[in-house]
Amino acid sequence: MTPWRKIAALAQAYRVPVCGHVVPEIQVHLLCAIPNAHLVEYVPRSAGILRSMPRLERGELVAPDGPGLGLELNDAAVRTYQVA
Repeated sequence: MTPWRKIAALAQAYRVPVCGHVVPEIQVHLLCAIPNAHLVEYVPRSAGILRSMPRLERGELVAPDGPGLGLELNDAAVRTYQVA
């Protein structure tokens, strides 16, 4: 996350907006921490293994307010994909 924050700060210095890509349930937290956030690409790939995903409100992804990233694995779903 530290290199990501450094890049975001450099983008801010040049007034370049920053977007989140790939893991939206983590990117939403990063974008909440910078003033030049623009958008998060929301493709809920992890929905099958998480107990819940960040919610959408009026077209905006809302960061969970729980501790850490606010994410909790669905143990039964994870076991489905477990490789012995």
